[in-house]
Amino acid sequence: MRANVIEKTTHKLIVVFLPIIAMGGGICPAFTEAVEATRVIENIAAREIDSPAAAESGNPNLSVGPNGRVYLSWIEPVQSKGQKGYALKFAVRSWGGKWSAPRTITQGENRFDSSILALPDGSLAAYWLTKSGPGMHVNDVNLSISRDGGLTWGKAIVPHRDRTQTARGFVSMISVDGGIAVVWLNGRKMAGSDHGETGHGSGEKSHAGASQHAGENDHQHAGGDHRAAGHGPASSGMEMSLMYTMIGLDGTLGKEVLLDDRVCECCQTSAASTPDGMAVVYRDRSEKEVRDISIVLLKNGQWSGPQPLSKDGWEIQGCPVNGPAISSAGQNVAVAWFTAAKDQPRVYAALSDDDGATFGPPILVGDKNPIGRVDVIALPSGNAFVSWVERTSGRAEVRARIVRTDGSKAPAIAVAESSSGVPRMKMSGNEVVIAWTDSQNRKVRTAILRITDD
Repeated sequence: MRANVIEKTTHKLIVVFLPIIAMGGGICPAFTEAVEATRVIENIAAREIDSPAAAESGNPNLSVGPNGRVYLSWIEPVQSKGQKGYALKFAVRSWGGKWSAPRTITQGENRFDSSILALPDGSLAAYWLTKSGPGMHVNDVNLSISRDGGLTWGKAIVPHRDRTQTARGFVSMISVDGGIAVVWLNGRKMAGSDHGETGHGSGEKSHAGASQHAGENDHQHAGGDHRAAGHGPASSGMEMSLMYTMIGLDGTLGKEVLLDDRVCECCQTSAASTPDGMAVVYRDRSEKEVRDISIVLLKNGQWSGPQPLSKDGWEIQGCPVNGPAISSAGQNVAVAWFTAAKDQPRVYAALSDDDGATFGPPILVGDKNPIGRVDVIALPSGNAFVSWVERTSGRAEVRARIVRTDGSKAPAIAVAESSSGVPRMKMSGNEVVIAWTDSQNRKVRTAILRITDD
C-alpha cells in the first residue's frame, strides 16, 4: 500500500496514508514505505514561482552562473505591431528571489530550438536555430556571446563549417577550458529528397505546423510517443552525424571533430564537463536500427570512440525524438534515458564515480507509463535527481525522484500536471529550479524544489 498524494498547494505536498496493518507483531511494509515517503516529501516540496515568459511561450532551458544565479531562456511570439516571428528571451533569478524582467537575445521570423549558457567569467552565451533553406528542418546553428550580462549580444557565430542546406540541431553547449564546447547533429550525409529532410513518420506529422517555433510540439522537443513510427522512415542513406567544436570567448572556431558518423536523426544530445575533459551522451543508431544510448569521452584532449552506455535493444524504424541527459558533480556523473525496447516504456538512470569511464547497473526510474523527456542532476554524494514525463489519465505529468548509488530510489513526486516538450532542471545551492511548458495553458512555467542529498 502506497502513500497517495492527493493535493499539491503552492507550499507543500499534502499526503494521506492508508491504514497501518499489523503483521505478526511487526510493522506492515506499507508503514515503512509511508514513513520514507513522508521524509522524502518533506525534503522535496514543489513550489511554483511566477514565470517571466509570456503566453504561447515554449522551449525553456536553464543555466547556473558562477555566483549561483539561475538563467532561464525561452522562445515566445513577437508581440509588437507590424512585426512577426519569435523572440529568444531570458531572465535571471538569485537564490530565494523572483525572476528578473525578461530581456531579448534575438528575434526574427525564424527562431527556434535554443538555450542559454552562463560562463565562469560572468559572460553569457546563447544558441538558436534559423531556417537556411526550403526544407522543414534545413537549419543553421547560431551562437552569440554577451559580455555585459545580456544587455548586448555579439554577432552570431555559426559553429559548423559546411553551409549546405541540410538538417542540423539538437545542440548541447557547455563551458570547458575557457571556451564553449558545442555538440550538434549534422545531416550533411543524409540523402533525403528535401535537402536533407528525412520526412515525418506518423508520430510527427501532426506536429509539422509547429515544428519551426517554440510551441507545444517544437521540432527539438516533440512528443516522442514510443508507439509512433518515429521521425521518418529509416534508410541506410539517411545518416545523421554527431559533431563537436570549441568556440573561444573571442569567437574563434576550433577544429571540427566527427564524434559518431551514424546517430539517431532527431534525439536530443547532452554534454557535461568532467575534471579532465567532458562527456557526451546521445541516442545511437546501428545498421539494424537499434537505437540505444552511447557515450563519448574527451580526456586529456583526446576523444574516445563511441561506447554503448545501455544495451536495451530498442529497435525502431524511425527517431523517437527522446534523447538522454547527462550531469556531473566533480567525478560523479549521472545519465538518464528513455527506452521502449520490447514495447515496454522505461526510464533508467546510471551513475558513475570515475568521470564517466564506467557506470553502475541501470536503475529503473519510471516503469508505469513514462513518455520519457528526461533530465538529470548529479549530486555531490554520487546520487542523482531525475525528472521525466509520465502519461496519466490523458495528461502528461512531470515527475521527479532521487536515485541512489546503492540502486535504491526515493518515491516519485508529481511536479506538474501538464507538460509538453522536455522539462529542464538546474541546481543552485539546495534549490532545484525546474522549467516546463504547460501544454494546457501553452506557457513556460517554473517551480523550485529544495532537496536534501542523503
